[in-house]
Amino acid sequence: MIVKNILTGLDVESAQAKFKPLKVASETGSSSETTPATVFIDKDYKLSDGGGLSLIVNPNGSKWWHFRYRFDGKEGKISLGVYPEVSLEEAREERDKCQSELDMGTNPSTSRKEARRASKQIRINTFRVVTNKWLTDIFPLHSKSPDHAKRVRARFENDLFPLLGDRLIKDITTQDILAAIQRIEGRGCHETAQRTFGSCSDVFQYAKTLGYCQHDATEGIFSLLKRPVRAHFPAITKGELAAPLLQGIWNYRGTAVVQSAFRLNPYLFCRPGELRSMEWEFIDLQKRQWLLRLEKDEAREKARKKGEHVDDCLIVPLAHQVCQILQELKGITGNGKYVFPGQRSIDQPMSDGAVREALKTIGYPGTLHTGHGFRAMARTMIVDEIKIQEHLVEHELGHIQRFPNGRAYDRASYLQERDLMMRTWADYLDDLRAGKPVRGNAPLNDVRAIQKSQFY
Repeated sequence: MIVKNILTGLDVESAQAKFKPLKVASETGSSSETTPATVFIDKDYKLSDGGGLSLIVNPNGSKWWHFRYRFDGKEGKISLGVYPEVSLEEAREERDKCQSELDMGTNPSTSRKEARRASKQIRINTFRVVTNKWLTDIFPLHSKSPDHAKRVRARFENDLFPLLGDRLIKDITTQDILAAIQRIEGRGCHETAQRTFGSCSDVFQYAKTLGYCQHDATEGIFSLLKRPVRAHFPAITKGELAAPLLQGIWNYRGTAVVQSAFRLNPYLFCRPGELRSMEWEFIDLQKRQWLLRLEKDEAREKARKKGEHVDDCLIVPLAHQVCQILQELKGITGNGKYVFPGQRSIDQPMSDGAVREALKTIGYPGTLHTGHGFRAMARTMIVDEIKIQEHLVEHELGHIQRFPNGRAYDRASYLQERDLMMRTWADYLDDLRAGKPVRGNAPLNDVRAIQKSQFY
């Protein structure tokens, strides 16, 4: 179809709001001689070009290109952009494209909506957006703790998003992932690199399953990563070395919250995150018990996948020394949720660096002893120096019991035995702190030892 174009570039450029151009006859009455004129109009008006294209001039001065057409007997209208971003020539080209679609039996309005939807879908499927979906929808189901979730998110934000965040996940290659992970290795952080890669692999599996990408760009990378050197948390495990550490802890002067947590750590030897997130709701000072919700770990997850019974909570017996510290602290933080609230907000637990900094203050940096090291101290000294059965300590540590038949035939809680163990351990620590000589106690092998201790 041949289209006769009517407007000129000058017509479009000179069009003014509220003044519509008109062509009027000259004074001589000649139809061939016309002079330009305008008429005031307090609304938008239309300047028509050929083939359904028109320029709409709005009272605020904006100028929009519109294309009007008929499809299946119904009238339709499409906006082709705003002038001067879209020139007269460009508007005509868009008009011709729309007409070509109409000639082929396609509604140009429908095709543009589909194109915009596809473009929007492409823009939202970046590595950052898909990862955030995974972190929000999937990862919380498997996260070990809120602190663990923060660490995983921080690895993405610090090491992967700056390089890959705005890239479409379908366009990211194996070489892109390898280069990002090797940058982390270049800092000497081999374990962080491996953990970051593991989370990245989970994101690509998630993206592939939902159709955001067609392949997993992390395949084949794991074998190329440097293996981190596994090392235990530094810990003091000898009585003669533990004595000055305990004395330093009791001489530490900090806030009541940090000081109390610092003193409880050796008595309870739970994980640092479990201690920080202790809640008053789960403490019964009358029964001398703490219902501890155990953090997730690899051993527990593997056992659960095998179908073994895995306890998510552990009843921790509290020695009288522990109850005394908690009773004093209850007058300070007892009205809140957390036993050890943070300084900035009582709705958040104490910072994970509080005990670490307290250890540094008394002369024990992370190379000598850590908050996690109190677990190793208890695990070693209770068995070696107090001669308490190993499986009781393992149970108190929240570890999966290693028996030929797994946990299925060993679900007893050993609460009485562990209560005696925790009281014996607390008294032993007090003796060390008081400077008494280190000596082994009689082994607690059977119920007779419990009866002699006047448990009942």
